Amino acid sequence: PAVIFKGLVGVQVSLESLGLPLLNAVHIVVQLVGGSIASRAIVPGNTRDAAAARSTLAFLSSSFAPGLSAFVFIKEFAPTGMGMGALMDLASKGYLLMVMPVLMGVAYSTGDGGKPKSTPNPTSKPATGNARLARYAWALAEPLHIAIVGGLAMSALGLGVRDLGFVGLAIDRLEAAQSPVLFLMIGITVSLSGQTPFVCGSMALVRAALAQVCALVAIASLELRGDEALALVIMFQSACSVVCYAQLEKAAAAVSASGRDGEKECHVSLALDLVSYSFPLAIVLNTAAGLGGDAYIARLALIAPALLAAAVVVKLAGGGAAPAVTKPKPNTKAKRN
Repeated sequence: PAVIFKGLVGVQVSLESLGLPLLNAVHIVVQLVGGSIASRAIVPGNTRDAAAARSTLAFLSSSFAPGLSAFVFIKEFAPTGMGMGALMDLASKGYLLMVMPVLMGVAYSTGDGGKPKSTPNPTSKPATGNARLARYAWALAEPLHIAIVGGLAMSALGLGVRDLGFVGLAIDRLEAAQSPVLFLMIGITVSLSGQTPFVCGSMALVRAALAQVCALVAIASLELRGDEALALVIMFQSACSVVCYAQLEKAAAAVSASGRDGEKECHVSLALDLVSYSFPLAIVLNTAAGLGGDAYIARLALIAPALLAAAVVVKLAGGGAAPAVTKPKPNTKAKRN
């Protein structure tokens, strides 16, 4: 929530700048569709569990965390592209905070406002005014919702985080603490056993290959050069977003409220694993892009198929059987590396 609040406070949109968010929106759609297609090969099967796992992989693949994996590289290697990157990130924020919860509600059978779907009872009475008020209060009490409303209000009023005094200082420190806490959490929870490295590794590589293709087409179509071209490549190569993981946890909580196992049905652990695998790959690619500059951009057409081939190799290394996307039980009789 602190990251979202601080990011929205600094948002300034003009009619001239709307093209950049639209460009990133197209990239998000490509990643969502491409991730949905690729996940069918990575997690085969017609079961409900396999379909839910594919949805989780597609959602995470279409999310981006430039604040943790892109902006630092843009600032170092393409400083004049910072404004461009911030505007592109608007589409990502809108998708994560407004569109993705709706899509997750459809994919995991949750109802409006994060509430699970239920079979209508003809004898039940309609919701009273107090019940509706409680539902709205529940929605507004969500930290993510508070961050969105508060951040947009601050932006509309032309206020900055520093204008909040000691509260703004606390938000600054919470935002700065996200990276070390996130990487500590990843180090503690990431799974290196079973099929997880093959599932998440191949998905992260496919996602990176799609990013190269989108960057190549965008640079050629818009005739971008220098820092602008490099900033676009680095933004497209961002890691998966931890905000998407947070939205998935909310969807899992809604599923659990209906008496089902939300953690398992939404594959929350798989989502965190994909986030953890995407970060080192994004760092390697963005470091290479920053150091290579124009030479790296000129080779995007070669890098994309190389990443796709690597994804195929990783998938084949995991075997042809349907991967176990859930965590194995402690007393499993047979284990396969």
